[in-house]
Amino acid sequence: MLSIQKSWTRPALNPAAQALEPPKLTFIVPLEPEVSLGDYKAIRLDYEVEPVTEKEIHDFLHQMRTSYATAEPVERPAAEGDLVYVNLSGVLTQPAEGESAEVFPSRPAQFIIGTDIIQNRDWPFPGFNDRLMGLSAGDEKTFTYTFPEDETDEALRGQEVEFKVLVQSVKAMHMPELDDAFAQTVGEFENLEALRKAVIDQLERSKKEAADDKFFIELLDQLVEQAEIKYPSSVLDHEVEHLLEHLKEDLSRQGLDLETYFKIIGTDREKYIEEKARPAARKRLERALVIEEVGRAENIQLGKEDYDEAISATISQLQSMPAPQKRKERISKDLINSAAASALSQKYNQLILERLKQIATGQADQTEDHPSEPLVEEAEEPHPAESSEDAGPAEADESEK
Repeated sequence: MLSIQKSWTRPALNPAAQALEPPKLTFIVPLEPEVSLGDYKAIRLDYEVEPVTEKEIHDFLHQMRTSYATAEPVERPAAEGDLVYVNLSGVLTQPAEGESAEVFPSRPAQFIIGTDIIQNRDWPFPGFNDRLMGLSAGDEKTFTYTFPEDETDEALRGQEVEFKVLVQSVKAMHMPELDDAFAQTVGEFENLEALRKAVIDQLERSKKEAADDKFFIELLDQLVEQAEIKYPSSVLDHEVEHLLEHLKEDLSRQGLDLETYFKIIGTDREKYIEEKARPAARKRLERALVIEEVGRAENIQLGKEDYDEAISATISQLQSMPAPQKRKERISKDLINSAAASALSQKYNQLILERLKQIATGQADQTEDHPSEPLVEEAEEPHPAESSEDAGPAEADESEK
């Protein structure tokens, strides 16, 4: 009998067995994905981090001042800068047959009129708080709004919603002065200049993260486009199930299940999988496979300090968990190893992405004559299905791209 070891050494997933009549076992072994990157070193992409503007610094500081503001009830119509407490609800004006009209259940909410930067001005739709201008406590107002076709919430796309608002109170906001005393109130800052510097640092980090996200998404899409990627269809099926499981967990936290969600967005399981889940799963999977192959091609390895840092950080994180969660999960060696492996996988992917950035921006050309030595000998590389939670796992049966 031909063993799996002799015929194939690295299956992508566990083999599946089929029982047939007369008795016969057939093992279906998903083959390991294959990736040919092409001339990935020829790709060039500009990387630019937008500078922090004075307006952004001002808005951030204004948001901090608003957080420490005091609110005083007033007996007048709401004006610019006032804090307005309301009870709001919203229903579809033309619900589909069998569809619930209630899309915004009655609930209390608060809004700052005008330049409201402490809250999300896009909820429930952009400019909603401006509709409250001129209203007094006890006033009611009804108005409609048609959500655009590109609305994030699929259930609201193209829908006209009638909103009803009952104003409960209007309060004037008294903002603290922006001075050294305020800086010392909000944190361990010696003066306003130190607070301002901390704000700039935080804004710069946010700008860099946004630039990285945009850069790597575009870069990985180009790499995937030019690469030749083959994998069994069951690998993709596995990733689809992985995405659905995540969706199920997210919905459960909102008190919904998958079937209810599908009804809300006007689809069914099969249609959602083919139109949404499968394309997203394919993109995640192919990005993961490309990242892994670049890691091999560039001989990216983790150093001993990476392992030590991951284990130390993991133990520290687990020890800081709330007591109930500690008892529930019991900090065991297996839990520490699992968490550390996840941290190492993220670090490994980060090293690969940074190397790709060097290549795509031309920085690698300056160091190609002086290649660095591997950080450690024979560092074990994570499998794509384990190493790239953001990019996605894998599955198998017939090859597809």
